[in-house]
Amino acid sequence: MLGVDPHPRRIESLAISRDCLCAALASPLQLPAAMRRAALAVRVALVLVPACGAQLGDSPPPVSQFLDDYLLVQCDEAFSCKDKFTGTSAAFDAQFAASSDACVDKYFTSMKGSAFDQEIALGRLGYDGAAAARCLDEIVFGDCTSFFAQGGLFGDACYHVFTPNIGTGGGCGLDYSCKSGSCDLSNHACK
Repeated sequence: MLGVDPHPRRIESLAISRDCLCAALASPLQLPAAMRRAALAVRVALVLVPACGAQLGDSPPPVSQFLDDYLLVQCDEAFSCKDKFTGTSAAFDAQFAASSDACVDKYFTSMKGSAFDQEIALGRLGYDGAAAARCLDEIVFGDCTSFFAQGGLFGDACYHVFTPNIGTGGGCGLDYSCKSGSCDLSNHACK
């Protein structure tokens, strides 16, 4: 299960201000990729702990943060299983990029994180931040062969992160916004 490191690393001394930590947690995409992993671990660990003047559990993580964290978990798993990939090294790099960090950047761009934000702001797409936080903890990876064949196994919360609000013919910017699961981007209408 995610979030459990079989080889935990110790941080002997960490002198960081609460304001600095809160800023890092609030804008993980501005952090170097290696630090995003640490921010993800801290965010997951502190979901219900008071910090930054409020309960972190009181407000959902922004959708862009969820997408970044989701991709980080997937890409890290791919790279931890790289030696078990049955294709060529070039095929692996074409699918997952040259590093876990590049993988996150590649897929974040293709997922159009800002389009998700826009659809949510327009009311076309519902977003449940509590389900998003639980989803990251509920993804389970089997062995590496299973990962490359089927990806991760998603817990129930993952199926409740996004809720489509638009019926056939209504305006859309993403497939996720449509109850049918299909947005015709030529006219921005749900099929």
